[in-house]
Amino acid sequence: MNFNQWLAKLSGSRLYLWAFGIIYTYMFMMTSVVEIPHGVIVSVIVKVVALGLVGFKLCFLDRFSPREILFVVLFALILLLSYYQSGSSDMLVVAVMCLGAKNVNFRSICQITLYIGSALLAILLVLSLAKVIPNYVYGNRNSFGISYTTDFAAHVFYLACTYVYLRFDVLKWWDFCLVAFLMFFVQYFTHTDVDVISLLILLVIMIVYKFRISWSKHFKPVLIFLRTCWIWLLIFPGLIIGLSMKYDASNAAFARLNDIISNRLYYGSYAFTSYGVRLFGQPVLQSGWGGANGYDIYHNAANQVTYFFIDSSYINVLVKFGLALSILFLYLFLFTAIKDTKRNNFKIPLVLLVIFASSCIDQHLFELAFNPFVLVIFANHRHLSKSQRLRKSSTKKQGAVLHAKK
Repeated sequence: MNFNQWLAKLSGSRLYLWAFGIIYTYMFMMTSVVEIPHGVIVSVIVKVVALGLVGFKLCFLDRFSPREILFVVLFALILLLSYYQSGSSDMLVVAVMCLGAKNVNFRSICQITLYIGSALLAILLVLSLAKVIPNYVYGNRNSFGISYTTDFAAHVFYLACTYVYLRFDVLKWWDFCLVAFLMFFVQYFTHTDVDVISLLILLVIMIVYKFRISWSKHFKPVLIFLRTCWIWLLIFPGLIIGLSMKYDASNAAFARLNDIISNRLYYGSYAFTSYGVRLFGQPVLQSGWGGANGYDIYHNAANQVTYFFIDSSYINVLVKFGLALSILFLYLFLFTAIKDTKRNNFKIPLVLLVIFASSCIDQHLFELAFNPFVLVIFANHRHLSKSQRLRKSSTKKQGAVLHAKK
């Protein structure tokens, strides 16, 4: 068998899913308290294997039009400049996995995320309760084997989003009960308000999607909301960036809002005044309370002096990786959401709405260990179900309004 025949028998999607499973498992474990032996060597091996498989798929199994090649070159150029300026390879890994998701079924990516993520989170939780691994407790907030309590809550939130996306078209009463249970679980054991509110928004979105057909016939705002939900992908970043830039500690309203969202405005404002925004980013030194070192810092009297972390995903990327990369990714998310909305495929835009709301004061938007939906901008997810069609009474054409399967 020659090389071309061998290539013809290879499945690019299967190759990518293996690569994603490997790197997702590794990155998930990196958010835990488990110390991986020879961590640097393992990190290099995992990234070389996973990204090597994805690179092989891109070079030998995928086909690109001249327009797509031009975009990939521009994308790569911006990424390399951001990597050089920021000194961080995090976005390079995300970008390669995004590009490699071309022609891969996004549902398969979500299934791998849900199965592996849920299993690992449950195992870590049990091991932490059995005191096999540490359960870092911050006051009355538990981390359950994850490096920080908010990271545990974020895992629950993103896995819930993944589960709901896979179940959108067959939602039952127990699905709503499960999300409600997770919301109360996160509130009781971690007191992470951002993920509690995000899960509540997800629950509302589930209800809207479940009854979208009957409600849209009698209540026009529901249909308007569905057709314009992509706008929130602009509103949320603009809102938190604008508030952080204009933050004034002497203003009572700003001070109250900053207190409600746990100093996010203060640290966002500090990031802008201390570092500013550059076209291709810059190194940003941050010190949080995650992991063993952060746990010690938290319980030290000097914790307020040493702590500095940019929790907002938008401000984090904007300051650290630059304006060019931030605009590019925002464009890709918007392009995906608008295109799906025009096809009446509301699932991805609605899930992105929830994730973008959370990302105002949560830093995990571009972290593969948490958020598989960053891969949707290139993955294949635009499959319509014939059973999801709805006819408009005002037109004679068949299938005037298609209600989304995605």
